[in-house]
Amino acid sequence: MTTHPSDGQQPVPIRRNLAAVPNPEEHGPNARLRRRLNRVMRGRRISARAALRALAVEQLIIGGTREPETSHGENVIQARGKAAGDRVLGRTQRILDRLARKADRLRALQATLRIRARYRDGDIVPHPDGGVRTVTQTAAEQEALHKLVAEDIDRGSRRHRRLPAVMRQVPKLVFGADALLLLYFFSGVTNVDWTIPLSAALVFAALLAVMVTGISFAFFRFTGDRLQQYKDDTGIVPLRGLDDATNVSMGLAGGAMVILAALMFVRMRAEVITALGPHAGFTAVIIGLALALVSVLANTLVIAVHALDGSAETDRLEAFGGVVGPAKAEQHQLDEQAAILDPQIAIIAREAERAAADGITAAGLECAIADQIIEASRTANQGTGPLSEPAINPNDEDGVIGYRRTDATPEIDERPLHITLGHLRTPLPGAPGDEQQDGDQEQPAA
Repeated sequence: MTTHPSDGQQPVPIRRNLAAVPNPEEHGPNARLRRRLNRVMRGRRISARAALRALAVEQLIIGGTREPETSHGENVIQARGKAAGDRVLGRTQRILDRLARKADRLRALQATLRIRARYRDGDIVPHPDGGVRTVTQTAAEQEALHKLVAEDIDRGSRRHRRLPAVMRQVPKLVFGADALLLLYFFSGVTNVDWTIPLSAALVFAALLAVMVTGISFAFFRFTGDRLQQYKDDTGIVPLRGLDDATNVSMGLAGGAMVILAALMFVRMRAEVITALGPHAGFTAVIIGLALALVSVLANTLVIAVHALDGSAETDRLEAFGGVVGPAKAEQHQLDEQAAILDPQIAIIAREAERAAADGITAAGLECAIADQIIEASRTANQGTGPLSEPAINPNDEDGVIGYRRTDATPEIDERPLHITLGHLRTPLPGAPGDEQQDGDQEQPAA
């Protein structure tokens, strides 16, 4: 659409004419201020140059010296500083959330281990005297018996004295040696062909050896246990005043020793004659007698070890230990695994505190930058000093020097960080072993 002037000039488009006319609202101080503030609002951090120019334009609009009250432009810059600080705290909060979840997992594992350790006391175990009882009840009986034994020992009694560990292993060695010798002897009696050892003859010889050795060893131990009941405070077993059952047992044990010694003598004499010939009769007798005497001494030693090693009370204590020991060992292991997690949780808490301190410092710095821009603008544009409120003393509360907290100044929200730190400092509710008094722990600042 064009115009038709009366002076004959070329027609000018109306749209072009309108665009050429300046609009005072687009080129005035208010428009300049809006553009400057829009530049301030761009980006994630405050541009000091754009902020100072915006405040300078705002000062031109206000004109003259004004009271140290926050203006619109200063509010925008402070809001930008708060937003930047909140973004820093948001990143820090994500770090703390990750550390808090990791600490909670470790605390949950720790609480689980301690609960399992506590429930070991209620496990049902077989009692040495028959029946079943809990670990706690059996351990209490063991402790009471141990106290009685300790009192006897303190009085000077030697009745409960144990033999050296090496001597206590002698019956097992004797049992193994007798079993092998008897297997060899009976294999000759059953005509075992060693070129084909896996045969019925070898099985029969093994059964004979196991039966003779096992029954004799069990009876020798039975006799030793019977004699142990008569052990006095001097540590010896008097052979007078024994009951009839013990005397019969000793007689049968002596007969078994003689028969085994005779078997050893006959078989070894035959082996020597076979190996050296019929002219080695004297040597065969000597070697056979030596083996028979060793057999008697070995079997006597088996009885003596069981008779002199400790007492009925110490044997009962050992039975208690075999019943209670595995549960107590597992309980100790669970408690140890739970205690090992304490340093790991402490390391996570320290890392979280450092991350929180860094985040608070960085967030406060963003707000301090906004305050410094406003101070520089007021100094340059109005010739006035800094804000009326003094800087924060960082030794009294969290913050950064230069970051002021007034009623009109927006503040960053630190509460989520303090809540997370509080969770890191305290255990999960109901975790056994972590109960403390309310005043024992320092509560985090709200």
